[in-house]
Amino acid sequence: MLTDQDFSRAMDVERAMYRALSELEELTQELAQAADRGDKVSVQMSLAMRRDPLEQVARHQAALRRQYTALPAPDARLLRALLEEASPPAVSGAEALVRQAARNRTLLARIVAADRRINQKVAGRSSFYAKRP
Repeated sequence: MLTDQDFSRAMDVERAMYRALSELEELTQELAQAADRGDKVSVQMSLAMRRDPLEQVARHQAALRRQYTALPAPDARLLRALLEEASPPAVSGAEALVRQAARNRTLLARIVAADRRINQKVAGRSSFYAKRP
């Protein structure tokens, strides 16, 4: 059974991830503007500046994975469903956590879509995304 402490720990990580994703989205927008201008120096700077929030997001995702592995299997599956599924099970006390996780997924999807457009514009046929659907 997930406890209030389990929900709180996951919420803390999700909130921290939202802050990192927000910073990443802002930097991605700056990158898009630089790419549109054809400003190679600004593109390189924006790419370098995105490294820190990307690493923060990776650390937060790892923290959630560690939380999953520390829980009994049924609780780990439930927490993962609450955080990752578009239509998670209804669990009393988890509503705010589910909303935050959904905001994070939406923000991440916007970032990935923008990154895809930028990468395809800058790299053309050699784009990272040219080889992926």
